Amino acid sequence: MASAPKTETKTEPMLEVVASPPADKPAPAPDAPKMDQLSRVEDKTARIEEKFARSEERMMRVESALEKATIRLEGATQDMNLQGVREDIARMRADLRKKPGVVTLFVVALVAALIGAAVSFALTRFGIPGLLPR
Repeated sequence: MASAPKTETKTEPMLEVVASPPADKPAPAPDAPKMDQLSRVEDKTARIEEKFARSEERMMRVESALEKATIRLEGATQDMNLQGVREDIARMRADLRKKPGVVTLFVVALVAALIGAAVSFALTRFGIPGLLPR
């Protein structure tokens, strides 16, 4: 059996013609309040945006002032730390000046060695009765 070829039928969409009001007539009355309300909303939005821009500008000024103050404070603390270090170094120098010098330490060591040698010689030569024999 031979079948007949199928043909597709296309249906094109129908376009409706809408009558538009003439250009010289004003818009219908029901849209006027909506347009007024929309314009008021746009005005309020514009004012809010302006306020936001001003507050953002203020915040940027505050941020820059805070950053400058932080930089100044860091400089001051570094100077204070350096001043503290300088004071510590001066105090250590004063303490070192109070300590005996190298010559004094050498003389004290020499005298201690001579006394120790003299005592050792005396003990070996004369002894201590009852502890070290002669």
